[in-house]
Amino acid sequence: MGQSIEMWSYSQYENLFELRLVASNQTQRKEKNSSVAKVPKVKTGYEMYSVDEHLEGKDEIVKELFKELQDKVLAFDSEGLIQELARKMYVAYRTNRNFVYVNFRSDRLFLDVSLTVEEIKSVDQSKIRDMRGIGHYGRGYSRYDLHDFDHFEEAMALLKESYLRTQ
Repeated sequence: MGQSIEMWSYSQYENLFELRLVASNQTQRKEKNSSVAKVPKVKTGYEMYSVDEHLEGKDEIVKELFKELQDKVLAFDSEGLIQELARKMYVAYRTNRNFVYVNFRSDRLFLDVSLTVEEIKSVDQSKIRDMRGIGHYGRGYSRYDLHDFDHFEEAMALLKESYLRTQ
């Protein structure tokens, strides 16, 4: 038959999802002149990160902008279905899928949204950077640069639009 068959088991804990390879029909190959078989590595968990780690060493304006953004984004849904997920390089907000990725810089926040530049109606397109084809953390198609409170309401309109479109 020649097809690879694997059996996996999983465990779900409060803040952790663990995936384990139980069995595989793939044969283990030995290197020449070696008695040790090459076994593929299987990652069985993810490192945990926190929002506080992202805020360490940032300017006060970034901390204030993020705290205000965090409160407003979580208030989009009165039922509390919006999740905040801190990852190594960003913090994502999601319901059934991520609608914004917040990338932290020392003096600003980059807000990567899951909308293309053409889909965005709430913000002037000249203020949006098209991120398709550009390597970046997260998966957003468009980026908004938030660096002061003068542009905060505009940024919130963009995040609300992204939230409503991903429902």
